[in-house]
Amino acid sequence: MQEAPKLPAFMKKKGIVPRDYQLNIYRSASQENTLVVLPTGLGKTAIAAMVAARRFEEFPDRKILVLAPTRPLAEQHLSSFRSMLEIEDMKLLTGEVDPDTRKWQWNHNSILFMTPQAVRNDLEDYRYDLTQVSLIVFDEAHHAVGDYPYVFIASRYMKECDAPLIMGLTASPGHTKEHLNEVLSNLFIKRIEARDERSPDVAPYVNDVKEERVVLDLPPEIKEVAGLFEILSQKYIERLSQFGIRFRGNRISTKYLLDVQQKLRQKIDSGTGDSSLFIAYGLLNDAIRVRHAKLLLEVEGVSSVLTYMEETEKGANNPEATRSLRFLVRDEAWASAKKTLMLLQGRGLEHPKVDVLIKAIENEVQDKTKKILVFTHYRETARVISSLLSSVKGARVAPFLGQASRGYERGMTQKDQMKVLEDFRNGALNVLVATQVAEEGLDVENCDLVIFYDNVPSAIRLIQRRGRTGRNKEGKLLTLIAKGTADETYHWISLRREGAMGRLISNDENSAVSSKSSLDYYASDSTLKTKIDKGGSFNNQELPVTNKVVLDERLKSTPISKELDACGLSYVFEDLGGEYIKVRDVVIKVIACSNIVSLLSSGSLFEEAIFMKTMGKPVFIIEGNPPLLASEEVGPRSSLLAISLKYGVPFIPSSGPKDSALYVAAWANREE
Repeated sequence: MQEAPKLPAFMKKKGIVPRDYQLNIYRSASQENTLVVLPTGLGKTAIAAMVAARRFEEFPDRKILVLAPTRPLAEQHLSSFRSMLEIEDMKLLTGEVDPDTRKWQWNHNSILFMTPQAVRNDLEDYRYDLTQVSLIVFDEAHHAVGDYPYVFIASRYMKECDAPLIMGLTASPGHTKEHLNEVLSNLFIKRIEARDERSPDVAPYVNDVKEERVVLDLPPEIKEVAGLFEILSQKYIERLSQFGIRFRGNRISTKYLLDVQQKLRQKIDSGTGDSSLFIAYGLLNDAIRVRHAKLLLEVEGVSSVLTYMEETEKGANNPEATRSLRFLVRDEAWASAKKTLMLLQGRGLEHPKVDVLIKAIENEVQDKTKKILVFTHYRETARVISSLLSSVKGARVAPFLGQASRGYERGMTQKDQMKVLEDFRNGALNVLVATQVAEEGLDVENCDLVIFYDNVPSAIRLIQRRGRTGRNKEGKLLTLIAKGTADETYHWISLRREGAMGRLISNDENSAVSSKSSLDYYASDSTLKTKIDKGGSFNNQELPVTNKVVLDERLKSTPISKELDACGLSYVFEDLGGEYIKVRDVVIKVIACSNIVSLLSSGSLFEEAIFMKTMGKPVFIIEGNPPLLASEEVGPRSSLLAISLKYGVPFIPSSGPKDSALYVAAWANREE
């Protein structure tokens, strides 16, 4: 019979039965500054409590500080620690507690649960210091970038304390090397303990999650109104060009507009521009407003965009409103779009997602024990969906929103939030329609079904959303996607970034276990150690390299797939989110030479390069007769150089599909 693991003193005997992976991580995190990367719902807080008990045993006269971005999350940690530890003097201290009381409580308690801004304010005002703190836990550690208070607190702690220990907790540290490096540096991390559902010591405790993706066509009525917004958007783009603001081609992303907006704002603030900058800035703001209205219509639904338009019109009636904003709401296209939307709303047309959503809820609530969580990015959408779902027989629905109020988006009080979570926990509610507040940290009851009503271009949020199901039993995930919209783009971006994050942490192209992996690949600190567990078994041998070739499903029955067959190369089809070929860590895109100029002028080739880098090492194979560019213009050549030099993407010439297939086969058969 296996001997029960020895837990540190001050742990309640019935407070926790640690799992294998929790014990493994606990042993490491007790020794040096550690970042714990673990999916939502797998017990990061329990590991932190075990490490805290160990430090309290070693340094009984010192304090432990547990930080969380929000008061509800800090309060949740306090409740969890109390259920697991035999330590009485614990206290929640946030900005709602006056500074003098915080100082007194700091001096009279052993474990403090605080929000980072309150700690930073107290440290800057010298109410106390961190010399006698034996452990700081930074929950949601991916926030430790820029000027977030975590950065200041960690720096002060490492300078002031003679025996510091830092523990960072996150479900996802970020998908880029730069972001991860910054988190590791700012929190002085020396070790990463990363797990996912496939890890050998985690797999026995994880249940299957059945995932389904539904892609929906927009009805002609919505496409017609979206076209009006696009006409209005182009009108603003043309007016902006009169102020010397140039745009590449017709495909102009909202992100690009936001970047231009930021640069204009910097010029205005510096006082280096003339009065025309203010006019251009107003026009740019209105162009972004129109783009946002189009996005709301295509991704969220009729009611959400109507609410946004009404709030925009209220803003235009403000005496301080810009002239361009007043012209916007009086524009014929704006008025026509609003009139049509009101007619559609009167007919009961919201969005094709709604019918799929209602059907899924109807099927699930037939079992009265089932719990469902619907995610949406926008509060107005959450309210609309909650109202629509309330008519479903057996559905007991409530929106779950953040506390902050932003413009027309009104938040919930903390008291209301806690009431909703408790009702969901005890069964008074069985459907929550939640915004981002339900993604990060808060202890939302395990759900039988999670539905993504919309999609976000974030690996962190994708992982947090998905982690709300499959914890205690088998779960289901339903993703709704509006075809040909930002919704579809965001969905693939989040998946690519999730894959990039996994590769970044494990430094292993096959996402297998790598006990020998080192973060030296991307971290500047050569002393950084890592124990990465991504499925499989640990050993000290080199991992086998797979020659598996993956073709995107869109390449079925194309010349390149037929030529690969002729080469005798085996491959599989998967949905890669675009017409890509993946060989090991190389991502290949085959492009016709005749399309190069148009792809460069529209900016599409830049976007492809950026997206492909999130999946691996990008390569463009250009099919056609040389020269690559028949045009004598300088612009396209400059763009090609920028992609090659800035993004490190090579362009390989090919005479045709057979030649392209030979390149793929050559790389697939290349020995390490």
